[in-house]
Amino acid sequence: MANLDFISVGVNKTPNVCDWSRGSELVAYGGGHFVVLYDVVGGKVKETLRGHSGRVNAVKWVPAISEGIPEEETEIVSASSDKTVVVWSQVDGHFKKSVTLKGHTDTVTQISLLVDQLGQLWIASCSGDATVRIWLRDTEQKWSLFQTLDVFSPYMIETVALSLFPGSQQICLAVGGVKKLIFIYALVEEFVRVGSLKGHEDWIRLLSFCTTTDSSGNESLLLASTAQDNKIRIWRFASVSEQESKSSHLEDILDQLSNKLSQGGDEQEDVVSFFEKHQRDQTLSIPSVSSPSLSTESSTSMSYFSVDLDSILTVHEDWVYGLAWAPVEFRDGELFQPLRLLSASLDRSMIIWEPDSDSSLWIETVRVGTVGGNLFGVYGAQFGPNSSYILAHGFTGALHVWKDQGDGVWTPLVAASGHTGPVMDLTWDASEAYLMSTSGDQTTRLFAEWHRPQDSPLYGNVSKTWNELSRPQVHGYDMSCLAVIHGKEHRFVSGAEEKLLRVFDAPQAFVQNIASLAKIETKEDTQRASSANLPSLGLSNKPLFEGDDDVATVVRREFDTPSTVKYEVEVSSSTIDSLSLSVAPTESQLLQRTLWAEIYKLYGHGNEIVSASCNYKGSLLATACRSKMNPDMAAVRLWETGTWKTKSVVQLHRSTVTQLEFSHNDQFLLTVSRARTVAVVKLSEAGEEEAPLVSLYAKATSLHSRMIWACSWSHDDLLFATGSRDTKSACVKINKLDHSPSTPVNNRIVTVGSLVLKKSVTAVSFAPCVVQGNYLLAVGLENGVILLYSSPVREVETEGAEDGEAKEEEEYVWKQYCEIPERDCHALSVRRLRWRESPDHPDFLQLASCSLDHSVRLFS
Repeated sequence: MANLDFISVGVNKTPNVCDWSRGSELVAYGGGHFVVLYDVVGGKVKETLRGHSGRVNAVKWVPAISEGIPEEETEIVSASSDKTVVVWSQVDGHFKKSVTLKGHTDTVTQISLLVDQLGQLWIASCSGDATVRIWLRDTEQKWSLFQTLDVFSPYMIETVALSLFPGSQQICLAVGGVKKLIFIYALVEEFVRVGSLKGHEDWIRLLSFCTTTDSSGNESLLLASTAQDNKIRIWRFASVSEQESKSSHLEDILDQLSNKLSQGGDEQEDVVSFFEKHQRDQTLSIPSVSSPSLSTESSTSMSYFSVDLDSILTVHEDWVYGLAWAPVEFRDGELFQPLRLLSASLDRSMIIWEPDSDSSLWIETVRVGTVGGNLFGVYGAQFGPNSSYILAHGFTGALHVWKDQGDGVWTPLVAASGHTGPVMDLTWDASEAYLMSTSGDQTTRLFAEWHRPQDSPLYGNVSKTWNELSRPQVHGYDMSCLAVIHGKEHRFVSGAEEKLLRVFDAPQAFVQNIASLAKIETKEDTQRASSANLPSLGLSNKPLFEGDDDVATVVRREFDTPSTVKYEVEVSSSTIDSLSLSVAPTESQLLQRTLWAEIYKLYGHGNEIVSASCNYKGSLLATACRSKMNPDMAAVRLWETGTWKTKSVVQLHRSTVTQLEFSHNDQFLLTVSRARTVAVVKLSEAGEEEAPLVSLYAKATSLHSRMIWACSWSHDDLLFATGSRDTKSACVKINKLDHSPSTPVNNRIVTVGSLVLKKSVTAVSFAPCVVQGNYLLAVGLENGVILLYSSPVREVETEGAEDGEAKEEEEYVWKQYCEIPERDCHALSVRRLRWRESPDHPDFLQLASCSLDHSVRLFS
């Protein structure tokens, strides 16, 4: 059977896509097309929920309340760019899709939930179609579209929030968008607009309700709102009598104005500024007739609520993309709502606000975040259980978690991170100790098993977890491929949507950190840079060396060339010392302190790089680029890794080479292309200087009827597999014993088995060893499913073909070896599959996979 050991997927770049369960340590967030469940204390993604066909934009846990007491939530609601809202329910320990709500005609951007006193679930969803739709699940668990609100069509609606009016069971709905007003709706027989709040100077971005009770037992409803004017406004709703609604409010304003004028100053200026402040205060008059589902008796009485602007918070210097009230707590056996508001902004800060006990002014009590560096801001804001944690997520896909240590000390924790774009390629390093992936989000990331500190109260009792321990490359182009250089520790080549390849070498700081964090030892290398730095607006990671001079010099002693490159950078010993890590790096450290040094650029290709592969001796690198209808551009270039010079250019295909792979004995290079062709190149052995470096050994043009995506050699190099858009995976054998030049290249290759699947085959990979007497083949499909097939290993034949004809071969019969549950698979095309033998369990294999769905996965 296959077990899922590790999942990495970044958080989507939307402000409402993350929510923390009130009854557990699980955070639900949107990652690509998934709803992802992440255990903050355990440090592991527990599950990814497949069900959306577009980006997930909003996620909320459904409140679970029994007799007024919050319980562990078992339902999740998510909204997506696929125009749907999905409700997930927990069944047998796993979340499954229970209902899909369809009706919107454009992207659903945000949702808000409310459970009323009858246990009915209300969902308000807003969309790019300029409508708000209200969905209702009644007491019989039946769903219906309760109402569609056309608030201010055709203008965009950004945010919605549901709550109950204070001291009432009447539902309140707040709506905000590109207009600068907040519209307030009340549920009578249907939702009707009862007022609007004016004050913000730009688009309304977020709304959040909170119900609180003062020392006298009076209940108030607080509405926090934020807009693109960088300000947070707090509005207070309070229940008043009919008489108070007509007089008290005005009398109170006049009393305050009188007191202000008695203190002296410019009378005209004081009057104008005072009434500008209070012009937003108003009274809402609402008929208290409820919908039939909420009341059995009709009533025509009126309810009155005053709405006052309680405070304006203006500390943030950029857009505020996160607002959250502290969760309800138990104090002395009773439920208590702390007056605590968390905000997160693109100015890279998170602030906790609380009202001052003396003045009732809202003041900043806690500020955390990042200062300096080329970093982006944060989205979303969430309190953890009992307000002991706070959380936000960043532009680069990581969660930012802080824990309250007491006495006002908040400590950042290592949390989930991952790609925010399609993951195009991945590979194990030369020693198969860690995993590297590269993505369309313009980063290359390194994952390894972190040995967590056992004496730290911050990380629970978990001994080891997979984490991102380095981010070797942060680029300006979308990445497309990478290849590790065998024979050289911690060195790789990457290709992107540019015409050159870049060679990277790990700095000494990484070598020290990977040894302490993942127990991976490295041979001593005095030529390594101490660290690396990416200049502002630059694409090349500059190596930094520790020394007395302010000029860092890279001397390539291992290559017999006079090449010397100098970078004028200032390096201090304090900079180098600060790179040593005792725990896995946080997001800010990954961005600034874990880069690898770029040591070479390889020029020669005429278009964007597509694929790369290094042989197992580490002496040759094969690369290919897009052809763009020019057959000459489809050539494969071979680079000598000792000098990084082009050794040969081989024209094998008439269209883009989609994948290349060297045989394990380094005698052959296998290439496949969009032109439906397969070519096997024979490489010259060492010492044959008079012979050409490469020669075409075998070629097939009829294996597949559509473009070929992938290829892989078996561990013994007797077979190779291909995967194509025609839904087939072909098992092919080449006759390596026939060296006759007269044998046609088409006759040196024969299909000895095939698999016909339901979807296009986008990735294939043979296991690195015999498994119970069988070849083991992993196949990745266009829909994200991964299948494992096996076929018995046969004895090696000693006689080749005769008379220039391919020998008739008995077909290999492939049977499904084991099934990977669909819930553990990807949601979009599998881009690459890579095996390794498990270092902890010799009898186990591990399979790494990556996909266009932004995720990297590891199976055992």
